Amino acid sequence: MRVAILILFLALGLMLAPAYADEPFTKITVNGHVGYILREKLAAKLDVDFFHERAIGYWTPSLKDLTAAEKAANQKIKQTTIAPEKAFPEIASHPGGFAIPTLDKLKSQAIGIDKNYDSYIRQFVGLVLYNGKKQIYCNYFLNPRIGYRW
Repeated sequence: MRVAILILFLALGLMLAPAYADEPFTKITVNGHVGYILREKLAAKLDVDFFHERAIGYWTPSLKDLTAAEKAANQKIKQTTIAPEKAFPEIASHPGGFAIPTLDKLKSQAIGIDKNYDSYIRQFVGLVLYNGKKQIYCNYFLNPRIGYRW
């Protein structure tokens, strides 16, 4: 349910984003891939805990920050295709019976993403977590129709 709400919220936000006069998204290219930064001002305006339940604030990441985040995300995806239990030790060590099916699902999804990695458009949101650390939330979308305006 929470995932469905998140997807609906993000889809609605992406459709409504062009209505903001100050262009809330900044189009960038990170390692040859098109991406969009959700600026701090709009992220704060949409302040709901869909991005991350521990976020207490937002920031606008730099290209250097995004390059590092893109590299880390790509490594996590590749690691998940090979050894999901190492990519997600918190799931693998869970005492409940959901760990194996969840890891299998994550591996399957990661294989599909890795295979089509260059076809994805990125969306980045800078989060400030409750402990003061900064984190970049990365959304990956299959390339939308040509002419789509973020």
